Amino acid sequence: MRARKAVPFFDLLRERDYLLLLAGQLVSQLGDRLHEVALGVAIYKLTGSPGAVGKWTIAIILPNLLFGPVAGAFVDRWDKRRSMIVADLSRAVIVALIPWALQGSLAFVYALTFLATSASLFFRPARTAVIPAIFPKEKFMAANSFALSVQNITDFLGYPLAGAVAMVLPVTAVFYLDSASFLVSAASVALMLLKGMAGTEGAVRRAILREVADGLAFLRRTPALLANFTVFTLGFLVCGGWNALIVVLALQVMKTSSFGYGLLNGAHGLGMVLGALALGALLSGAGSRGGTRPKTFSKGFMVAAGFVVAGFFIALPAALPFLPLGVVAFFFTGVGNVLFLVPSLSLMQELTPPEFIGRVSSVRFSAAQVALMVSTLVLTQLAETYGAQAVILMDGVALAAVGAVSLLFPVVRKA
Repeated sequence: MRARKAVPFFDLLRERDYLLLLAGQLVSQLGDRLHEVALGVAIYKLTGSPGAVGKWTIAIILPNLLFGPVAGAFVDRWDKRRSMIVADLSRAVIVALIPWALQGSLAFVYALTFLATSASLFFRPARTAVIPAIFPKEKFMAANSFALSVQNITDFLGYPLAGAVAMVLPVTAVFYLDSASFLVSAASVALMLLKGMAGTEGAVRRAILREVADGLAFLRRTPALLANFTVFTLGFLVCGGWNALIVVLALQVMKTSSFGYGLLNGAHGLGMVLGALALGALLSGAGSRGGTRPKTFSKGFMVAAGFVVAGFFIALPAALPFLPLGVVAFFFTGVGNVLFLVPSLSLMQELTPPEFIGRVSSVRFSAAQVALMVSTLVLTQLAETYGAQAVILMDGVALAAVGAVSLLFPVVRKA
């Protein structure tokens, strides 16, 4: 274990740019939750077809597969603050056009969704570069923990709020609210006084695919980063499709209602919120004395431990399918997610130079999306044959095994 100098929580909040980032993302992500619920309901009501909703989901996933690494390469070239502002303004315009598209063909809705997600691909890697531009390396873990807790508060509270708002307001108003939320996010970014966020526009311009290849080469020649990337992606490949089986676990295996299904998801979200806050408080030295942070494990160890914890608590409600136990288990799956998400992101930020961070973060996210899609397809097909209960039990055990086996490798364990 490692003892480091404490990072007081209020030191993080004193950073003006960090507060602006959190505030802008809180508003924008709440708007996204309104958008997601309203558009999913609108498409289903218009068509009565799960297939139509599936096409909308494909329009969300497809840009990540097609453009993810390339978008990161462009972000590395460009000023990252400007990239975030342009991406937010673009999404504000695109989302404001959705009410018009709903009056015509759903093909226009799918196209606008594709464009909005594509714009997000330029925002996400630029946002990843913000914390390294604001804080020194010893503060990355604490800053990422609190940022993740804000993100998961929007999930925990945003979806129920979105459902209520979608019932009260016309569907057109919901999209205009989301459009406005992107304007708030753009304004927050514009107010930042970020340094070290410029791109390489003045450097020799090379083919964009060569720059993507350079990012992949950097990943390959950095052993700790490559090991973390491999374990992280393998975790998504093994268990990413679990989310698609939760509704079957709740309704078919546990014999509960849609309310019980909501309880399970809410418990998972609460576990992520409180887990991120607890990890951030620990890493910020809350309650420590003499300015020394309590000893913590390496980031690689925490990623592996997160897989073991999440895997155990994924398998538990499949083995003992009772709703109260399931709620407790889902809470700890959220805690396990925090244990592998925050250290993995922080390690990537620490080991990646600013000129590569857009490409590396985009490759990481795109690989996770591919793994998520493959896992969903495989696990849902297995559930058709062997039943969701058996597949979820197997899935949890497999994820815990990935975490346990990865600890056997020093390059993972000591990262």
